[in-house]
Amino acid sequence: MDYYSTDYSAYVICASGIWLLLGLFAGYLNANRGNSFTVGCLLGALLGPIGLIIVLLLDRNDSELERRSVASGQTRYCPYCAELVRQDAKVCKHCGRDISHA
Repeated sequence: MDYYSTDYSAYVICASGIWLLLGLFAGYLNANRGNSFTVGCLLGALLGPIGLIIVLLLDRNDSELERRSVASGQTRYCPYCAELVRQDAKVCKHCGRDISHA
């Protein structure tokens, strides 16, 4: 075996695994911020640590997070002021009206 002939396959496999994990982690973070999992995966997998930083700098999609919260049954809208409140709330924290029977 020559001094310059080194088998780099283990390094390539390890690096590929790390970049794949970065992509999955970036996708997970992006999805939890109300954005697309796929976009986060692509940014993380293609750009590595820079993609992860970009995902962290992206704005949260509050309307999507709100929609998911209502769809899961964790929250609901106050019938009087239309603000988001917890499902088990008795009084609206925004307008102060009784919503236990609404």
